[in-house]
Amino acid sequence: MKKLHISIALLAVFVISATVNYVILFHWAGYTPPDKFQSLQLSILELHSLFVTMILGGLFAKTPLNMLIPQPLSIVSLVLCVLWAVFVTLAWVGYPYKINVDTVIAQLDSHSKAASFLVAGVMTYLFGSSIKAEAAPGEA
Repeated sequence: MKKLHISIALLAVFVISATVNYVILFHWAGYTPPDKFQSLQLSILELHSLFVTMILGGLFAKTPLNMLIPQPLSIVSLVLCVLWAVFVTLAWVGYPYKINVDTVIAQLDSHSKAASFLVAGVMTYLFGSSIKAEAAPGEA
């Protein structure tokens, strides 16, 4: 898979994840105190901005966009990022009826710390210089 294609796919995963989290937040805005609402907005932004900047950094790195990334690595990174997005979105389950806003904030923080290291490590390896990628056929 080309570096450009996997980058766009990963970027789409994180943008969709952030959008879903913001839609949920704004849907339940009436149940959220204003100070906690702002805190939730920042938590969602913090969660997703790291990965979006990693992808953008990978896109603008010195390696060409037509470089081939090994397919198993591409698939693993995409699956891990999708699982991360689902895991983070599950922090909202039960809000506002069974859990309160402080619990959602705590879950978003704990999810980000627990799962983000794995995703960040895979993405760093994906975009890192240690990958022995080959130029795409006909584009050397």
